[in-house]
Amino acid sequence: MTIVLFTSSFLRFVPVMIALTGLEIIRSATLMAQSRHSSLTDWWHFFNQVAQMMLDGFLLGSFPLITLEGFRSLPFSAGWDITRIESGVNSSLKVILILSLVGMGVDVIRRLYREIRNPAG
Repeated sequence: MTIVLFTSSFLRFVPVMIALTGLEIIRSATLMAQSRHSSLTDWWHFFNQVAQMMLDGFLLGSFPLITLEGFRSLPFSAGWDITRIESGVNSSLKVILILSLVGMGVDVIRRLYREIRNPAG
């Protein structure tokens, strides 16, 4: 028995998530090889965060991302209000994405200001 947890709205963004994670891993490997930050790695991080913010914005517009319909048929969930739990989970994800956007927005502005004011060599 297969239980679907993520909606197709979420699954269509998985390749982008994998690509952004791969770019961040490559950036980290570059930093390890150079053993110092450079303008390239700083701008790379900046653009990666901007892309992540765009992804989060698209995810916010694609709700619901989680579905618990597959749990309705399971015996242990007989007394559960699946619809209410699903709504709570999706609402919690919205709050997390909004907080993530705010945090990354502040970090992007801070990094941009620092890089323009004092570029790394």
